[in-house]
Amino acid sequence: PGEPNWDEPWEDLPDPDVPLAPPEDYPAPPEDEPYDNPPQTSERTVIGAWTAMAVASGLGLAVQILEKKKKGR
Repeated sequence: PGEPNWDEPWEDLPDPDVPLAPPEDYPAPPEDEPYDNPPQTSERTVIGAWTAMAVASGLGLAVQILEKKKKGR
């Protein structure tokens, strides 16, 4: 609402000499317990599905090549 007054100090800024406290919603892990289990950040891949798609693609390519050779005779 309106233009800011740059001559007045901003009261809501934190003091740069005081370190910020961590948020209470995300407490830091205890220092005596190592953080061995990081959270999973991606989906797991299904190797069988990728293999099946690669095989099907290769078979489709082979069929097309063989059909092209038959027509070329």
